[in-house]
Amino acid sequence: RNPDIRWIYRNIPGAVVQRRTHQSLFVPDLPGGHPYQTLIDLEVMEHEGGYQDRTQNKSGRYIQWLLKDLEEMPGDGRTIYYLAHGHLELWQARPDHRNDDSKLHLNLALKLFKQRASIRVGYYEERWFAMIKAAEICERYLADYECSVGQWRMAQKLDPDRADTFFYIAQHYNLAGQPERALEEIRGGLLLPTPRR
Repeated sequence: RNPDIRWIYRNIPGAVVQRRTHQSLFVPDLPGGHPYQTLIDLEVMEHEGGYQDRTQNKSGRYIQWLLKDLEEMPGDGRTIYYLAHGHLELWQARPDHRNDDSKLHLNLALKLFKQRASIRVGYYEERWFAMIKAAEICERYLADYECSVGQWRMAQKLDPDRADTFFYIAQHYNLAGQPERALEEIRGGLLLPTPRR
């Protein structure tokens, strides 16, 4: 329906929309061309049972679509990232360590965030956030502090100019009753130059 998309299909051979959710337009390299990103006005038609579904079925359907995308694009980092979020949302809707289904969603979320963090290609920020979410799961839901600090350290190594990880690790040590270690992390964050983003 969008005239901009029709123009692209007519004029750029090989252009395709990828994924059922979190769609992106793939445009092959063209001789003499150069890549750029732009935002366009996009009208979204919502149908019953769509994004605003409040019946608790949204995450389940979302996961099914993502699994289909993963069949077509094995190892796709973006799909794995959002699949992890889908499982985390299902855990957060019913966080119960005694319920096998709930625990399954939590464990899958952690596994998938770690898997996305290990994929070195794709969107850089997505990889960083996968490490942060894995750390959050370990810290908040599993009380696996070696895992949480390890994931934050990986994120810190990936983007050493970012203060977030210093804060998270400092907060961890402060809550663990280790204020000296917390202060070391705070000092590390304070000594960072203001990043140019």
